[in-house]
Amino acid sequence: VNDCAYGTVIFGPGAEPPNIPDFTETNTWTLNTDDLSWGVHVVQMTGVVHDKVFGPTYTNGSARYQYLGCYLDSATGTRLLPQQVYADTQNNENGKCQTACAAQGYAFAGTEYQQECWCGNKLPSGTYYNEESQGKCTFSCPGDLNQACGGNGGTGYISIYYDTTKYSTNNNTYLASSTGTNVAASGPVTRSSVDNYNYIGCYSEASAGRALSGKAVVASPDGGSVEWCSAGCTGYSYFGVEYGNECYCGNTLMGGSALVAGADVASTGCSM
Repeated sequence: VNDCAYGTVIFGPGAEPPNIPDFTETNTWTLNTDDLSWGVHVVQMTGVVHDKVFGPTYTNGSARYQYLGCYLDSATGTRLLPQQVYADTQNNENGKCQTACAAQGYAFAGTEYQQECWCGNKLPSGTYYNEESQGKCTFSCPGDLNQACGGNGGTGYISIYYDTTKYSTNNNTYLASSTGTNVAASGPVTRSSVDNYNYIGCYSEASAGRALSGKAVVASPDGGSVEWCSAGCTGYSYFGVEYGNECYCGNTLMGGSALVAGADVASTGCSM
């Protein structure tokens, strides 16, 4: 009676990916003694979890790229993030990959098979998302063994992060920005270049038939992208995307196809 009792509380949140916003964990500690007159006392405990931060940061030190999740990749033969920027068996880790993707203006960055870094501007389909509790993205990054760089099984799992200056999970929309190839809030981005191709403008179809008649690339089951069309048209002088999910290749622009005047997508009509 009238004595103080001391105890040690260990705050140990479970392992998780880096670059997750701070969050609060709560729990209770029930105190009791052999003194029945003292009763039961419940102590409420609260702690804030600060994740490790890797890759590009804001001026306040918070992560610019945040964790989107672990996804099954190439389930349909198409990469969720189509641009591989490097493979590094010695130093790859999520921060290095995010920095590489940010330098090229991509909204999403992902690591896979420990050494691979992939980038893209298309949001991965939720069909391929896996909860962390499933333990699919468990490959250690060679540059930091405490980070996960994808995982094994099926067609492979990829750890994906998103650039918060370009994409918001709050309403699944892209954000406007003054630099890079960010996707504006009013519509998709026009890529200035991809692989060995440079954007030359929004063109009308030919007088009779397609402007590019060399090849029609079969639509991706997960939806098309500029990168997907570029890969499908390798070897051709031109490629073009249309109606969101169509891709055409050719070595010449067919008769009647002309550059559409306009300074932006709103005026040219190439806004899908």
